[in-house]
Amino acid sequence: MSLKKTHFSPRYAPGNPILLDDLLQEARAIFPNTDMAYDFLSYEIPRRNGTSEFLAKAKS
Repeated sequence: MSLKKTHFSPRYAPGNPILLDDLLQEARAIFPNTDMAYDFLSYEIPRRNGTSEFLAKAKS
């Protein structure tokens, strides 16, 4: 199971004291399998019965 972060506040923009990597590290402290999404990222969500079908397309 993984967590995909898909929306990032402007407070994480370049030039601010808090960076996206800080957000990622904070999330991974709670849920280690966290990734940052990016434009046009596609990923598969496995069905509970173990088979995998393309069910979602994430955009950030």
